[in-house]
Amino acid sequence: PYSPYSRPTSLVQGPSTFIDPPLPSPTQNSTNSTSSLRVGFYAGKCLNKNIDVEEIIANEVQMRFTRDPSLLPGMLRLQFHDCFVRGCDASVLLDGNSTEKTASPNRSLRGYDFVDGVKLVVENECPGVVSCADIIAIATKVLIKLVSLLH
Repeated sequence: PYSPYSRPTSLVQGPSTFIDPPLPSPTQNSTNSTSSLRVGFYAGKCLNKNIDVEEIIANEVQMRFTRDPSLLPGMLRLQFHDCFVRGCDASVLLDGNSTEKTASPNRSLRGYDFVDGVKLVVENECPGVVSCADIIAIATKVLIKLVSLLH
């Protein structure tokens, strides 16, 4: 299976430890930056401590990407629109009459079903732990890696 952790040596610090730049997370916004999503953030946080959340997301993203290689632009835009208003909190996914999802700039966003599908798979393995905002961030990162491997 695809591994999002295979890195070029220029990005490796020391002999084998990769340091990823932090990804936006729901706990990181303009007023509070106390924590951030990073590689391994969810290690040991599921009931089954051996569950690798990032691998589950990466495998699901890869499978869906093979069926629809146009996912990346939609997910980049979805992540941007989610993070733009009040930080990366997945509020753009909320249904309702006066939500970010129904705001005119967001009506044409793609990726809602994609995120819902990945979330369902993650919830089956690690219920109640992984946020939708983190799924958006990790999935978008994996899609960028998959597209970069094509070129």
